Formats: sequence, C-alpha cells, structure tokens
Amino acid sequence: MTVEVSLPEGATVAATDTVFILARNAASDSRMPIAVQRLQAGQLPVTLRLDDSNSMAGQKLSATESVLVVVQVSPTGTPGEAGATWLGQAGPLAPSADLSPLQILLQPKG
Repeated sequence: MTVEVSLPEGATVAATDTVFILARNAASDSRMPIAVQRLQAGQLPVTLRLDDSNSMAGQKLSATESVLVVVQVSPTGTPGEAGATWLGQAGPLAPSADLSPLQILLQPKG
C-alpha cells in the first residue's frame, strides 16, 4: 500500500524528529505493528510503500484483511503515542497494491 504523509501548511517540526509509519491489524487489540517504516521529519512530505518487506515478527501485511495506518512524530525517537507531538491515522482499510496513495495529514497531539 502506498502512503503519503504530510504536515499542515505552516507547521514546523524539528528535522531530526523521528517519524514512525505503522500498519496494525484493525481486528486485533494488539498495538504491535504488522509493518513499520522509520524516517526523519526532515523528509516530510513523503510518499512511501508499506508492504511485506516492512513486515515485523513473521507477520505479513499482505495476509491481513484490515489495517489501521498510524503515523507518529517523536522528538525523542521513541515509538508510541505517549511521546508523540504529531499524530495521524487512516483506516480500517484493506491493504492493497492500489497505486493511489493513502493520504495522511498529521495533526498536533491534543
């Protein structure tokens, strides 16, 4: 699945903040990601692919029926919403090979 992540017009974050782009099983209470990409906020806006090559712990994104895509911006480099300053989410949706990107606009953590 293709994901496009951006900040609102005029928003600023430190270029060195860590951005986590996660896919989680929407049908599970587990917060463990199925797939993850890690980059720096200086790379935003970005368009990237989440697929089986990003899968974790023997899971396959392609074998999951429904996922939530979650984006977290962390100044400390630690994953998790608790330490995030910006968040975004989309889904639940079926992971697909559709080339049109899923667009996620980050919002400040409230």
